[in-house]
Amino acid sequence: MLTKIRSAIVSNKEMFNQMLIVSFATIISSFLSYYFNFFVQSKFPSLEDFSNFQFLITFLTLITIIPGSIGTSITTSVSEFLGDGKKDQLTDFFLKIYLLYFILGTILSGLVYFSKSYLAKIFNISNENFFLFLATILFISLLLTPITSFLYGLLRFYSYSLVLVALIFFKIIFLSIFYQRGFGFDSIFYSFIISSFLVLFIGFILIKGSLSNSVNVRVPVSFIKKVIFLSGPLLFITIGREMLSQVDFLIIKSKFDTLTSGSYALLINLGKIYLFGSLIIVGAMLPQIASSYRTGGNYFKKLQLYLYIELMIVFIGLICFVIFPKYLIDLLILVSKAVGLNPSSFYSYYQVVDLLPVYSIFISIVILINFFTLFFISIQYVKIFYGYILALFGQFITIQYFSWDILSVIICNIIVSSILLGYLVYETRKRYQDFNYSSSV
Repeated sequence: MLTKIRSAIVSNKEMFNQMLIVSFATIISSFLSYYFNFFVQSKFPSLEDFSNFQFLITFLTLITIIPGSIGTSITTSVSEFLGDGKKDQLTDFFLKIYLLYFILGTILSGLVYFSKSYLAKIFNISNENFFLFLATILFISLLLTPITSFLYGLLRFYSYSLVLVALIFFKIIFLSIFYQRGFGFDSIFYSFIISSFLVLFIGFILIKGSLSNSVNVRVPVSFIKKVIFLSGPLLFITIGREMLSQVDFLIIKSKFDTLTSGSYALLINLGKIYLFGSLIIVGAMLPQIASSYRTGGNYFKKLQLYLYIELMIVFIGLICFVIFPKYLIDLLILVSKAVGLNPSSFYSYYQVVDLLPVYSIFISIVILINFFTLFFISIQYVKIFYGYILALFGQFITIQYFSWDILSVIICNIIVSSILLGYLVYETRKRYQDFNYSSSV
């Protein structure tokens, strides 16, 4: 496998350099993101506080599924503009898309705010003002999506990487400032809001250079419809992806007591280290394969490099999490001391050490599902959303009726995600065979 990786890198040197840019930025942002999570836990060590913080992250992720699916469609559409040499239409396209996100942000944040009493009751959150902050964060976060989608689609990896790192860096800085000023748990909300505003301003400056001052060249209505049409199936795909790794916590948050949901939040935090560690490799895959697909290139050759590396990371990750779970927590506590956090707040991770091996199996499957899903999105093959609809239905049924504790929830997730992964591998093989046949003809 190492020989194949080396030969693939040599034959795709420019692609590999671009991958390194995004991967390096993703490594930094992932490290800062986890430092932020652990910093929050260090300052607010109670399981109830950490459960509410995890709910904030999970709820934001799930409620932005619709804007996120459109954002992925925007990235591929911007890549098409570049491939067709139609850069003069980007300004009009950006303005129309930004108006769409402003409207979406207003609607979604309004729904969250006016449903705060109902949501607080379902998810066992005593402070209804929690959802006022959540609605504000949601609105600003949605305004950031067109910025990052355009930068990614324009292949401006340096600018995209800067936005990626700056957002989490500002969160850490402002959380520290507000916590020292005595704002308590609300410091988390203030850090999200102010950092998002700053990065939004930076993003506008970065993207301005790729847009023309003239808006006389209009984007055809048919192209806007194409973006929305592509987003429809992508919505189901994105829902399925996020549900597989997010909805289980919401069920536990509403179904079990606070201590149980807090314990599961700890498990998720450890699992995401593995999940995000694998995603750094495929950070540049989508726009590169999309560009190759658009120009008629051998996009399967590019897929090969990423697949070899991803499989190696999954293999190494499984060894670490299945065989050495306790040592990983020991390492976490050791690192927390080195970076100035309170190590005593991390001893609670030992209570989920027995569940970590089986949970890592689920995360491994999710990693491979995300990999193949990004590939299908990049070649605009969206029929796989049928598989996601069935997987979403299967996950709801199994968890709702066959989960009695944390372990049973994980097992339900493993069963459903394994079936979905098998389907995606089957579809990938079919596309590969069709590609070889059309190339030979």
